[in-house]
Amino acid sequence: MNVSLIIPTCNAEPYLDSLFSVLEAQTMPINEIIVIDSSSNDNTVVMAKKRKNVKTMEINRAEFNHGTTRHKAFLESIGDIVCFLTQDALPANESYIENLTKPILEDSKIAMAGGRQVARKNARNSEKFVRLFNYPETSKIWGKEDVSELGIKAFFLSDSCSAYSRSAYMSVGGFEKNILTNEDMEIAARFLDGGYKLAYQADAEVYHSHNYTLLEQFRRNFDVGAFLSMYPEHFSKAKTKNEGMKMAKKVFGKLLRGKHFFEAVYCGADFSSRFIGNFMGSRYKRLPQAWAKRMSGQKAWWEG
Repeated sequence: MNVSLIIPTCNAEPYLDSLFSVLEAQTMPINEIIVIDSSSNDNTVVMAKKRKNVKTMEINRAEFNHGTTRHKAFLESIGDIVCFLTQDALPANESYIENLTKPILEDSKIAMAGGRQVARKNARNSEKFVRLFNYPETSKIWGKEDVSELGIKAFFLSDSCSAYSRSAYMSVGGFEKNILTNEDMEIAARFLDGGYKLAYQADAEVYHSHNYTLLEQFRRNFDVGAFLSMYPEHFSKAKTKNEGMKMAKKVFGKLLRGKHFFEAVYCGADFSSRFIGNFMGSRYKRLPQAWAKRMSGQKAWWEG
């Protein structure tokens, strides 16, 4: 089977040498890499064009959308399996693609597989513990019958490191167009509704994490809260609050047991930013659009 890999980029120059090097060394060959770039003003496109087997596409930065942009690149790909990777997600080893695509190759009912995100060495301890909570060491496969038990986690796979069956993707119509954020969760919900299964591959690891400021965390979670409210047919019955509280307790516990007291205080502010952002986002319809735009991390979307 052919494997395509799509990487959306914007000023990705600091990441590309390391990223391409590990991709070129994969045990499972990647038939093509597509870099779809949003008007970078560094050497991203130049560096990509120098690499063998890399196809570049360029769009205006103002036109970027999490769903539309990825779908555009998907239609240009040839792969029976199409993988996505963000520019700052670095595969941990040479078997990443082999491990990530394995569930789809073994079971035609699996539409999408997601990898494990491990925090980078420079990440805060709280960020490391959040990644451990969200991306455990055990692989899992599930279907629609598991949604009531899993809650919001039933839809939790990330296009930071994902793989799709081409036939399954096309059968549900591809990514939602003009979506605010979390195109991966929305299509995961449609896969489950369509009778497909999803897979989390713990041995398909990438190094990926962020040290967001409190404002950045608020804006990120505002968008997630708004997104969940925009698709009540998928997410209105999924348990979200309990999952958030469970994560907060786990992370606080680890920080306190490790005597990271100062970071525990900061983590309290961080989780407050998350919860307040999510709360405000879930009520975005009650806000003037100008306010929603100011609170959002995707300001261009509100202008569309």
